[in-house]
Amino acid sequence: MRKLTRFEKISLAVILGLAMIFAGLWLTSRFLGVRLPSVTDPQGQPQIGGRGPVVFRFANDMNRSSVEASIQFIPQQSGRWEWINDREAYFYPGTAFTAGTTVQVRFAAGMSDQSGRQLNTDTESAFVIRPAQIVYIGNPNRLPELWSILAQSNAQPKQLTNTGGKVYDYAISPDGQKILYSRVNFRGGTELVVIDRDGSNEKVLLDCGEESCVQPAWADNIAVAYSHFDSQAYSSLNITTAQLYSINTNTGSNGLIFTNPGVFGINPKFSPDGNTLGYYDAGAGGIRLVNLQDGSSQVIPTQVSVMGSWSPDGASLIYTELSPEALAPYLSLYKVNLVDQSIASLTPDSTQLLDFSLPEYSADGQNLVVGVRSVNNQSYKQLWLLDSAGNFQQAITAEPMLAHASYHWAPSGDWLVYQQIDLSQKNNDPEVVLWNRSSDAYIALVKAAALPEWLP
Repeated sequence: MRKLTRFEKISLAVILGLAMIFAGLWLTSRFLGVRLPSVTDPQGQPQIGGRGPVVFRFANDMNRSSVEASIQFIPQQSGRWEWINDREAYFYPGTAFTAGTTVQVRFAAGMSDQSGRQLNTDTESAFVIRPAQIVYIGNPNRLPELWSILAQSNAQPKQLTNTGGKVYDYAISPDGQKILYSRVNFRGGTELVVIDRDGSNEKVLLDCGEESCVQPAWADNIAVAYSHFDSQAYSSLNITTAQLYSINTNTGSNGLIFTNPGVFGINPKFSPDGNTLGYYDAGAGGIRLVNLQDGSSQVIPTQVSVMGSWSPDGASLIYTELSPEALAPYLSLYKVNLVDQSIASLTPDSTQLLDFSLPEYSADGQNLVVGVRSVNNQSYKQLWLLDSAGNFQQAITAEPMLAHASYHWAPSGDWLVYQQIDLSQKNNDPEVVLWNRSSDAYIALVKAAALPEWLP
């Protein structure tokens, strides 16, 4: 038998050593089990928006069903899973996480990857929900720009756009990562521009030339519907010729939502699940709701050219209708049940004629906030808290010389943001105010500010 040379002996020793190392690593990985994923927002940041998604990124290809069965949130949270691939999963909460809180996430033993390795013991991690912020249009009467501010006393605002006062309107993506806004161009029309939540990465998606692309509404975190008018943004917009388009905020591709050239509409707004598109159809004389899965539609007759307010579960819609009186027409409230198509009045029995604005549901669907005034006096609309049946619960404002509008509930919790303006003063500017339902506390957040929206 031939003796091994010195070189062969060294080579054999190296091979045996490597084999022992790999065997040790394999045994160690089997003993330690599956590695825990990173838990971040979609951009890899540690703080996550209230509406999610929570992004789980794994080192190995995972058994998807075992991951979904293993993960539990504390406080308990139901929701929807979306897998990008076998190593990256997005979780969208059914109800928004509370801003500024810490959420525990428990990984139960048994979570496995596709090679059969498992998590050997129950393990916990945690992530933080971003503090609540507000986006608004600053200096709306002079140089309208987008700004953001933390929803707390003595916060300092941050300017998000620098357009020279050309911002027209805007909408925030459900996950709070992007803002799409309409900007007046040098031809008097508008263009659609998208920015990140901090104002960075500005990109012109669509230049509409002398025409106007306005009233954006997010379907999800990528697609946006908008109204396309033939006339310019600051001209009289003809609602009978406006058409609805959609645009992909990642690619910029756009086109008509309804290819029939005779379909017109304004004020698009998607149902909470994104499966139904509502808009005002001037030709039909009402709010049209289109099921985007089967193409069916229905029209809710109303003379008021405003899209209604969806309930959080998407099962009902509240809208306004003109109630003509001899000298003082006013708006009444109605609620349509989209399951059985029944319509009921939400205007309470009263000896006074009451003029309403469109209500908005709280996140839990139990309450509404609405602007209301008596037709028989000269006061401006005040904000009231109603229950879901339309019964008055609590006066939020009681300042007859101040007009209140643009009110929105926080994605979770008891906070409400709204705009108020003193119309008795000359050269007046609106201001943005916060109100807390539990404590009945008010915060005058920022002056010379209009059209506030929550930035989750």
